[in-house]
Amino acid sequence: MISLDAITKLLTDFFANPVDIIIFRLFLVFGWAIFVWLLLFLGIYFYVEYRQEKYKKDWNWVLLAIDIPANNEQSPKAVEQLFAHLAGALNEPDIAEKYRGGFVQRWFSFEIVSIDGYIQFLVRTEESLRDLVEAAMYAQYPGAEIIEVEEIPTSEKLLKLKVSFGEEERQILSGIKNYFDDPQELLGKKLPFVTNLKPRKMMGFESEGMILAVNDTENFSLLEISSKIKNGSPIS
Repeated sequence: MISLDAITKLLTDFFANPVDIIIFRLFLVFGWAIFVWLLLFLGIYFYVEYRQEKYKKDWNWVLLAIDIPANNEQSPKAVEQLFAHLAGALNEPDIAEKYRGGFVQRWFSFEIVSIDGYIQFLVRTEESLRDLVEAAMYAQYPGAEIIEVEEIPTSEKLLKLKVSFGEEERQILSGIKNYFDDPQELLGKKLPFVTNLKPRKMMGFESEGMILAVNDTENFSLLEISSKIKNGSPIS
């Protein structure tokens, strides 16, 4: 066993050398670790770059030109809600997705054009996020009144609603039947709806929007609007 005195003498003799000799000897002993670390870093970096390029090769970019009506006035909070909505696109990849799958977060770019009161949003995004962007841009969902409720005999969950947006009426199907003892209690309620979605067929009926509600594993709640608010009014 090497004694403490021997170690002390060895260190003293080593550091008694000129600085350049000390650095050179340290490099001879530990320098290989620097090269190994550098090669490993570069290897991982270029591998991830390759996987990311492969991951992105099937992306399709779209440019959305979204017109904003001239009489549509919103508060700054509406912009906060817009970007909070878009935050839903954020994904947190695990190690396998990041390094083996080459995961790359899809992104957006925004530009606002305004000429003589005419406003247009130009949004460049990857095609898979198009619906999210469009929904977010129109996220000041119009409040509307349910004027007719019809149960669909062949479905345990769906209700067929006729909804008034003021100057327009739409048919919207929603799977909220089981949350109500009597679905007719929905009549006259004013609620927020998403109206910019593509119409879709459900149980043979066309649905032209989506109702907004809140639920967790135990509770469900509609987001009711004051009866004083006009049908079709945007939420800001």
